Amino acid sequence: MLALGFATFPCPACGGALPATMPAGLRFACPLCGRQIIVPEGVGPTAAQAQQYQAWAMVHGTTQAALNDARAPGAAARPFASTSNSVWIDDGSGRVLALGAQVSESRGWCMRAIDPTTQAVRWEALQGSHFEFCPETHAICARGGRVYIGHEGQLYAIEAQSGRVLWKSRLSARMTSDPDAARLVGDEANLREIGPVILVGTENDRVTAYDRESGAALWQRPVYSKPKTDGSLLLVNESAGKCHWVDPRTGEAKRAFCGDARIVAGGIALAVDDRGPEQDESGVAFVDGKTGAERWFVRVGDVDLDPGCVCVGGELLVPIQADMGHSLFPIDPHRPPEPKGFFARLFSGGPTTRALPWAKHHLEAMFSLGDALVVAVRSLQGVPRFAVLDPKTLAVRHDSGEIGDGVAPGLRIGSKLIAYSFGESNGPKTLRMVDPANGRQLWERTFDDLDEVAFRGTVLALRTSGAPLQLLEPTTGRTLASC
Repeated sequence: MLALGFATFPCPACGGALPATMPAGLRFACPLCGRQIIVPEGVGPTAAQAQQYQAWAMVHGTTQAALNDARAPGAAARPFASTSNSVWIDDGSGRVLALGAQVSESRGWCMRAIDPTTQAVRWEALQGSHFEFCPETHAICARGGRVYIGHEGQLYAIEAQSGRVLWKSRLSARMTSDPDAARLVGDEANLREIGPVILVGTENDRVTAYDRESGAALWQRPVYSKPKTDGSLLLVNESAGKCHWVDPRTGEAKRAFCGDARIVAGGIALAVDDRGPEQDESGVAFVDGKTGAERWFVRVGDVDLDPGCVCVGGELLVPIQADMGHSLFPIDPHRPPEPKGFFARLFSGGPTTRALPWAKHHLEAMFSLGDALVVAVRSLQGVPRFAVLDPKTLAVRHDSGEIGDGVAPGLRIGSKLIAYSFGESNGPKTLRMVDPANGRQLWERTFDDLDEVAFRGTVLALRTSGAPLQLLEPTTGRTLASC
């Protein structure tokens, strides 16, 4: 029976036309009447045929779908295959390229870089590859003039300006994503360059280090959470509550810390419990990043380094947790406060902290940019907001106000500007650009959807599923190019 342009069979319960692509014997609820039915014999593939097709589709389905789509009228000019996940990359010289996968009629895949101003192909790499699935967006990134692609068990390093493949090395499992890192680097790839070392996190709860020049695997360690690095120092959590300061080149642990730790101001800030003669004091300590010596320890309760720890305006700002929200404890890292005796602490109260401008709000993340403190906060009722504050007084320079809590890229930190986006999960997204020096909002635009926002070179790069990649002029929001 042919209806609706494809083979169908009548529902045994209501007679409605159902697609004859399901194997005989399959039990399911009819989408038309809701009753449980069984697909009769002779109207679709057998179970063995369905299994055979499924096995074929897992290996060749992406390629066949891309080829079929490419043969459609007007599709020949597409720069990437319809099944590709395309991204924006910085080639290391300030030029921004669109990168995605393309397939040829001979069924061979390649990764293709497009110049968005001319729409010309800049280069192609990995020609003739077989992809069961196209590389995922979180497994593609540009770092230090190179493109790294983690796909189907291999890690590729490609020269970003020429497309020359420098090396490939085996991955122990699929690359994981790191959404928090996107605030600073603009992508979710769990890959970091630390001097001569490439560090990659994978789904088997491992982190592997590779030599940047040769791709040789150097070492591997188990991880409990995402590694932390400033491009020089490296912290790896191998279990809850225990952190190792690791040599990036050898993987050897220089020192182990109990409690949370963050890299800041060329050293390591530690949330410390059970310190002092009676092992009942808590506070924050600072370890020199060169010598490993502890510079100082300051008594303060309820230190919470989850939102981060920043050095701005000559002060270290340490988040302090309370039931009704966070406050910030300022410390001069060069002249921390002298420890108080028992009676001084008893009669002078706790340490002096700075309250957030909004009552009953928790910090989710904070960053320094120039002389500004940039924060993401959430009320006790779960309502988010972004703001730019004066670090000394916490006076508000810019406040997003209460914003939508749908899925959106959120906060992005540039070299001089910040962008943030928000909206409903299945609705439009608002994107704003702010100058943190004075808190002035430069522009605002609304998009049907947004998957990624990133500062790339001198432009702002946007990515949205099912729509062209776009490049915007950061200070005006004007669209410069699309691909």
